[in-house]
Amino acid sequence: MVKVEFERRFLADPVFFDTIVAEPILGTKLMHIKASSKKHPKTHNVILDVHADKVIEKHSLSSSKVSACFHQESQPKELVQENGDISLLIRFAIYLSSKPPYTPVTILTTKEREQAILKNPHLEGIRSSVIVKSGTDAKMSIGVYFREYTHAKNSLR
Repeated sequence: MVKVEFERRFLADPVFFDTIVAEPILGTKLMHIKASSKKHPKTHNVILDVHADKVIEKHSLSSSKVSACFHQESQPKELVQENGDISLLIRFAIYLSSKPPYTPVTILTTKEREQAILKNPHLEGIRSSVIVKSGTDAKMSIGVYFREYTHAKNSLR
């Protein structure tokens, strides 16, 4: 299996699954990215387990379909008291970026939710280790990483 060193990890906002369900090819690309990450094998793309539960219920998906694209991770004990989905999402992104090997995180979300995330006070002054991508920008980020994977795979032939 080819391994690629990606610049940033992906963290799924649960509403981003609306986009994945509408465009299943994104799920396929995310699956290859997750499987081929050199720094974070099988855990490159992440979703909080509490958010995964919401996705599974809303879209009637199996847990294995969500897990194929995103590693489901438990809420860290430091964040148990966090109120609000957006604050939890941002603080979890900060938490992920502060763990070795200290890879910055991209939160994947929808256009409708992007401004609410960007205006959250937890994100102030943290623009380099955590960024937010939505809509076409999110799809392009996934596409760039998928092309990196495809290029690495083809260069092994």
